[in-house]
Amino acid sequence: MDAELQSPGMRSGSRDLPAPPAAATVSAGDPLSFLLGRGDQAQRDSRRITAGLAALAVLAVVLVNVGVYQNAQRHVVRDRWDQLAVNTEMRRDQVRDLALRLRNEARFFAEQPHLRDAVARLRHGASAAERARLEADLDQAASRFGFRAVHLFDLQGRSLLAGSASGAHELGHLSDLARQTAQGGVNLEAWAEGDGEQAIGLALPVTDDAGRTSAILCFGIHIRDVMPPAFARWPGFGPSAGTYLVRKRGEDVQFLSKPPGASPLKAGDRVVESARPVRAAAMAVEGVETNVLLEDASGRRQAVVTRYLPDVGWGIVGQADRSELTQGMAVTVYGLVVFDGALLVLAVIAIWLWRRQYKLGLAQREREVTHRHAERVRAVFDTAFDTIVTFDGAGRVRSVNRAGTDLFGRDIFTRVLYGT
Repeated sequence: MDAELQSPGMRSGSRDLPAPPAAATVSAGDPLSFLLGRGDQAQRDSRRITAGLAALAVLAVVLVNVGVYQNAQRHVVRDRWDQLAVNTEMRRDQVRDLALRLRNEARFFAEQPHLRDAVARLRHGASAAERARLEADLDQAASRFGFRAVHLFDLQGRSLLAGSASGAHELGHLSDLARQTAQGGVNLEAWAEGDGEQAIGLALPVTDDAGRTSAILCFGIHIRDVMPPAFARWPGFGPSAGTYLVRKRGEDVQFLSKPPGASPLKAGDRVVESARPVRAAAMAVEGVETNVLLEDASGRRQAVVTRYLPDVGWGIVGQADRSELTQGMAVTVYGLVVFDGALLVLAVIAIWLWRRQYKLGLAQREREVTHRHAERVRAVFDTAFDTIVTFDGAGRVRSVNRAGTDLFGRDIFTRVLYGT
């Protein structure tokens, strides 16, 4: 090739000819490899960021759920304790009013002058008509004041009137009560009938004109007849919740009504006051008013409210299984599940939108970088003083820079590239 046709690079010697293509190859390949490598790295970064955000979101939701649940539980438990205490105090007021009413009504009837006269005639041999009239008066008193039965006994506990309508079981308890009252003992007793019916007996002395006790008048009362239906079971609570009455008998605690739930104790049972299963009853009869968690005979923890009735010397215990205290948490749990589901849906949508926007932005930046790099390569390609010709794998000319066209002529490369 003539010297005047050679470019400056070609005139510098054959050893330097490979340098420009090598430089062009490196400058063209390195940015591409960089972009491809950064694209893979960006995908990995995107996945790591997404996983980190998801972990933080899950942790935040868990903390929110725990906080909301514990706060709701505290409110629910406090409200249930308040309900238990209010229900127990309402039953205490009902029992106190009922006991005073029954005692006043029984005393009113026992102090009637015509009853005293009838008892005096009965002791000295009353006629059949007088006996029948006295029996009618007792039946009328029972019906009027709401007693199950009214019986008249002598001081040895023998019935002074025949033809009693009461069962032998009830009559036997009332006879024992009359004998105890005549001896100066208690005038109130409780027991459970054969059919499980809870009964209470009240005994009052009938005095003569001299003030001496001439007979004992006993009143039989069934709890179901005088207590409100909601006394043992409360609305909003399960079968483990309810109230029962107790009183102190020496060193024992006597149950005047059956405890709620599956307790084996029944009306009339007496248990030593120091026994573990009756700690709540013992506190009630000793006048200790408190709200506390105690274990029953089976070891289950019970929420217990104890109250005292000083007017009659009884205690009342309201109790419910500990699980009853958190019964209202089902609504909170359902609300948290709905809340978590909504958050999950929103989080999935937000992550999808973020990843989509992130990928679009990444692709846009890659296009911009590639375009700028291509422009720089094109500028270097066109402004090089050396002739640069590129070929494909088949040996066909693919491109030529401006120095090449100036060297060989534009027409030659036009025919070669476009076949014209």
